[in-house]
Amino acid sequence: MKKMIGIGLLFSLLVAGCGTDTPASEDTEEAGANDPSSSEDSNASSEGIPENTMEDPITVSFDFEIDDDLYEVDESTIEESVDTAEGTTLMEVMKEQYEIEEEGGLITSIEGYEQSEAENIYWLYEINGETATIGAADYTVEDQDQITWTLEPYEQN
Repeated sequence: MKKMIGIGLLFSLLVAGCGTDTPASEDTEEAGANDPSSSEDSNASSEGIPENTMEDPITVSFDFEIDDDLYEVDESTIEESVDTAEGTTLMEVMKEQYEIEEEGGLITSIEGYEQSEAENIYWLYEINGETATIGAADYTVEDQDQITWTLEPYEQN
């Protein structure tokens, strides 16, 4: 009986000692990210961009227009401005900031709001008021870009 208790206690200690969801390297990164006394670059973002590429971050703003007949949503809850590294693609920024699904370099769902090929409803985007002509994986964002994502039925002219 004492052996069984001893084995159970040993097993419990092993499980408790190994049972962390966060690797030690992430703990160290997170601790330094918000510590003002840290020697890390104060311009670094905790959004997944490596600190060494955030020396001169650029700012990108996102707006959303979702057809009310498709989804009832307050777009302001998902709109934001973010800092990212120069040379980052729109797809990379979207993956860092939003829950997205993609297919072939094109975004098919943002925060659970899905397009529907069967109903001719697609996610389209504009860059600074101009309709984009390439996929998000191919567009490199620039400082002060205003990206407007629209989810609505697509009507060919």
